[in-house]
Amino acid sequence: MRALALSSVLVLATACSNSGGSTVGKCKTKADCAANQICNIHGDCQTTFGCHSNTDCGTNKTCDADAGICLCQNSQACAADEFCNVNQRCQVVGPCVDNTDCPAGQICDTFNKNCIPATSCGGSVQCPLGQVCQPNTSTCAAGCTSSGDCPQTAVDGGITVFAPQGCINGQCVPTECTATAGCQFQQECTSQNTCVSACTSGPFCTACDPTSLSPCPGNNNLCLNDPRNAANCTAPGPGCNFWCGVDCSAGQACPAGFSCAPVVIVTSGTSCTCGQQCTNGTGPCQCGEGDTSGVCFCTSDLDCAGTGASCINNYCTIGQNCFPVTGFYCGGLAPPC
Repeated sequence: MRALALSSVLVLATACSNSGGSTVGKCKTKADCAANQICNIHGDCQTTFGCHSNTDCGTNKTCDADAGICLCQNSQACAADEFCNVNQRCQVVGPCVDNTDCPAGQICDTFNKNCIPATSCGGSVQCPLGQVCQPNTSTCAAGCTSSGDCPQTAVDGGITVFAPQGCINGQCVPTECTATAGCQFQQECTSQNTCVSACTSGPFCTACDPTSLSPCPGNNNLCLNDPRNAANCTAPGPGCNFWCGVDCSAGQACPAGFSCAPVVIVTSGTSCTCGQQCTNGTGPCQCGEGDTSGVCFCTSDLDCAGTGASCINNYCTIGQNCFPVTGFYCGGLAPPC
């Protein structure tokens, strides 16, 4: 009898299974459910009292049948104090963060956090390049407060070309530059928006003698070794060139084609010939591409003793100077060209 009862249970269980291979009430899309149901995120058919088609919604609205929600097509579908936002939801017109919080034909005054007509401005950020917002009229007018308000490109024959304009006496006018990045190698952009050689004043680019007590004038302007020098160069001479860098440790700007880099101190104990092993057992000589001489790694400040340098990232370094970006060296004394 017990065996017979168990067989009956098994037969009954088989009879209750779904021959289609899916559980009743489960779905993948709305088509798997009844007309008044949606397929929810859990894969269950769920009865909804929202819309099922566009006819369930009012004028200027559409139905998101999967969610059972009526969406607005335009602001006419919303109340008088609302507008239809980018997500097709009616949103109350009020404080704004950006233009998407405002109705069509209006922009967000990001300073006052309210929507204003698109023909107005709440700040110069809402004006085209070459114009600023006039506070008394809230309209954009030609002018500038800095070179950042001015166009930097122009279209010539259908091609966009670099054509900088600088802010001079409150107006945008064509200039040679508005930033050093717009100048040629070893030049810098002046306050008059013109490119001049960085070597026309001060110690920059001048030859120096590293054996001198004060090889370069100015605080922290160091006598730099031309990376193309041979490993045995310790003083100026044939094939051995040294030139003054300019301190940039406090964030001072460097000329075009230069970057601010830590100065690696090369002493008899740390210098080495490229391709050879370091005598202090720290591995191969560390060299840049195309260099003939380099430096050995340091492991502590003791390895830099007597130089005033510190061991930073395995190099004996002291201060930071403007240094040519790799590949920008020129003939003669480096870096002038």
